Amino acid sequence: MYELLALKEKDGLALALFRDNLLVEYFPPQKTKVQSGDIYRGKVERILPGLNAAFINLGQEMGFIYAQDVLAERKSTHIAFAINDLLKVGQDIVVQVVKEASGDKRPSVSGKISLAGEYIALLPNCSQKYLSRKITDEETQKKLHNELEKLKLTPDIGLIVRTNGQNADHTLLQKEYDELAAKWQRIINTKGRILYRQNNALESLRQDLSGKLAKVWTDDESIYESWQQNYQVPVFLKDSEYLKNKFALSSQLRKAWVKKVDLADGGFLVIDETEAMVVIDVNSGNFTAKEGVEETFLSINLQAAEEIARQVRLRNLAGIIIIDFIDMNNEENRKEVSEALACAFENDRRKVSLEGWSPLGLFILTRQKKGQTLSKTLGHACPHCQGMGRIADF
Repeated sequence: MYELLALKEKDGLALALFRDNLLVEYFPPQKTKVQSGDIYRGKVERILPGLNAAFINLGQEMGFIYAQDVLAERKSTHIAFAINDLLKVGQDIVVQVVKEASGDKRPSVSGKISLAGEYIALLPNCSQKYLSRKITDEETQKKLHNELEKLKLTPDIGLIVRTNGQNADHTLLQKEYDELAAKWQRIINTKGRILYRQNNALESLRQDLSGKLAKVWTDDESIYESWQQNYQVPVFLKDSEYLKNKFALSSQLRKAWVKKVDLADGGFLVIDETEAMVVIDVNSGNFTAKEGVEETFLSINLQAAEEIARQVRLRNLAGIIIIDFIDMNNEENRKEVSEALACAFENDRRKVSLEGWSPLGLFILTRQKKGQTLSKTLGHACPHCQGMGRIADF
């Protein structure tokens, strides 16, 4: 179970999610104008045939879209569409931001729009009904497919049943579907470029953590009153200083800022963020154990697997992530570390794909990108060394 901390800051609301008093996710007040989840009525500014992509004018910023992301639903997955056949300069297109701007990269947008509710995600311009990939139990899948057949859906508005909805019946699913469909109609009928702002991180967290939230702590009276009136989760109103001290927020954030992360028994991680990927190195440090060398390395790697999952989620690391665990000769031990890593990532709200061990003994995984990394939201690169962290001797 989680505890949620909501604090008023000068730039907006900061959210911190804790499990067993450890910080697992942090959301500072948003500074970017174009945020992930926002929906725009953009205008095609420029076609890039060589990249099979286009620039979309969002009003505040220029978005980037690939041909494969233009259509919400394809009649055939075997047809490779050319961007020139899909878009024309000056054409209006409704898109959703799927990746915020980062460095020199523009925000990525898509015509595949989704509106998340507590139990389902609405899919405008799509006629399909899907189940979340995380719903793997065959009996649950069969039950949900039966419930979905009872739904009365609007033409060309499909849905995905979220993990939170795996125990919902058709009545509950229909109610939320109708609410989200009405919300979509309000969005699409909005005038101007900005149709919808995904700015309520608190509500998004509440939906994602349905049934998993034990307590909410805040220094904001309006949040306190709203949660008391509308939700069953216990909520507590305290002053900001008390809450920051109670959860040791500042010290936990400082630890998430540095490259080196200490493990409980003397080992440590070194986390390097690069433009292309994230590299995590596992070190034994001064770890000591009574077992043999192989068992010692296994013990360190198992500790590291759990901490890596927490750090990846906390720092919002994404894309390709390569882990250099301490070398093990026993194939069963490698399998145990893989399983420990999979278990540790089960609670991650982003999509994580474990690709497995490479021939060089490196473990490779990918994680869905959404929003900026913690290092970028809490600070910026040093203007003197450009983020290298080194002083030239010449």
